[in-house]
Amino acid sequence: MNTQLKLSTNLLITLLGIVGFSYNALAGDAKVFPGSNCHYGALTPSSNVKYDSTGFIYNSSTTHSALISCPIVKDVVFSGVNELNLVKIRYRKPTSVGFNCTIHSRTNSGTGGLQKSQWDFGFAGVKTMSLPSVGGFLKGAYTLSCILPPSKSPVSTASNRSGIYHYRINEK
Repeated sequence: MNTQLKLSTNLLITLLGIVGFSYNALAGDAKVFPGSNCHYGALTPSSNVKYDSTGFIYNSSTTHSALISCPIVKDVVFSGVNELNLVKIRYRKPTSVGFNCTIHSRTNSGTGGLQKSQWDFGFAGVKTMSLPSVGGFLKGAYTLSCILPPSKSPVSTASNRSGIYHYRINEK
């Protein structure tokens, strides 16, 4: 009888673990990407975009903004629900010049989509930007693009650099 109770208890614990794991898997899929995952975008000279040893991507120009593009891995591809319900960017801007990020959601064919954008014209500092949720498309793709304002001189001083530390997404 005691052995049967132990087996039943172990089975119950195992099943609860499986159910708990399944529930957590359905709760959402969060990912954090380093800024170094991004690359320079259209009309931005590659020499204006640099990376440091911590994965921070920054604009090395003190006169021009830089457009960067950041990939997002979408692994909830065939689900009926396709949405990014959280997009957060951790960044630094050394001046009050505008910092902008836009989340793009594209269709499977790439011909259309949705986007949400936000600007920060506030004070200098290390900040977190939260973008509103954006719907998705079955088998579609997401991309994050940001406009990094010019850095302050001298750019060799880390606190004078305008750039992104990391970005986080939560796919549901």
